[in-house]
Amino acid sequence: MALRESLRKEGKSNILDIRAHTKSGEIIIVEVQLNLKRGFRERIAFLNSKAFAGQMNIGEDYCMLKRTVTVVITEFIMIKENEDCHNRFKWYNIEDGTLLTPAQEINFLELPKLPQEDDGSKLWRWLRFFKSGREDEMEELAKDSEGMQRVMATLREMSADEYERRCAEQAMISEMDRRAELAYSRDEGRAEGHAEGHAEGLMEGQFEIARKMKEKNYSIDAISDITGLSEEEIDRV
Repeated sequence: MALRESLRKEGKSNILDIRAHTKSGEIIIVEVQLNLKRGFRERIAFLNSKAFAGQMNIGEDYCMLKRTVTVVITEFIMIKENEDCHNRFKWYNIEDGTLLTPAQEINFLELPKLPQEDDGSKLWRWLRFFKSGREDEMEELAKDSEGMQRVMATLREMSADEYERRCAEQAMISEMDRRAELAYSRDEGRAEGHAEGHAEGLMEGQFEIARKMKEKNYSIDAISDITGLSEEEIDRV
């Protein structure tokens, strides 16, 4: 499943996919954006500048600052002034094109502008890979690319984890509903008993799901996130 499809199904409009450091210390930020929002250009410029300035502490030399590169992959047209799918921005003199400093760079890769025909470049293949919503096409594109193959493996792992998490959540809800219904039946006719029984049923259901998740070696953080139980409560089940 393509990354953009995963994001859309989750109702997300953007995520920070990568913030990495190269061997030379350069900062690389990669973000996928599905929907255009007001102030988006300013937001990207701010995040790039913040990452660049955040390298330095008081008293340090400016020479220690490493180049910061932001890559934004969009599913909408960001730069309407041209038809290029790749727009690259640096600090230039607008009169003669003199480069002031290579310290900061922002790249926009716009999927809607991607040509239908392969131009033979690695960039085209990568953008087609991200744009594709078909697993068979992604596999074909990744056939001769070790990098794409690693991305495919990661996407499959992410999808499997998401499926398992959803199954656990559904099991928790079903168990909680069952126990709550039993509690309601036992205390039928007593309003106070209804509330207490419902709460008791919910808590018992959470503990039961926590026990099952521990048996499957889920992390404490994942169990707490799904059940709402504290670390101490999870340790006791």
